[in-house]
Amino acid sequence: MIQDQFKELWEIRFQRLLDVENDSINFYKQLLEKNKLILEGTKAKEMLEKILQEEAKHAKIAYQLLQVVKPKKRKG
Repeated sequence: MIQDQFKELWEIRFQRLLDVENDSINFYKQLLEKNKLILEGTKAKEMLEKILQEEAKHAKIAYQLLQVVKPKKRKG
């Protein structure tokens, strides 16, 4: 029982992490899109794009961790 509770807590934690990372991805995408003209050709644009790539990596890791702790659905 306690092991199931720990798995549930980790599932909640990893889901929250995934949500935060996805929010960050959306934030940086919108920031880049809304400021396209201002940022064009600047070091700031490169930095924001790099941050966006890192956030995507973090989201992927959070998703993979979530899959480890999520209960498996039984067929039938």
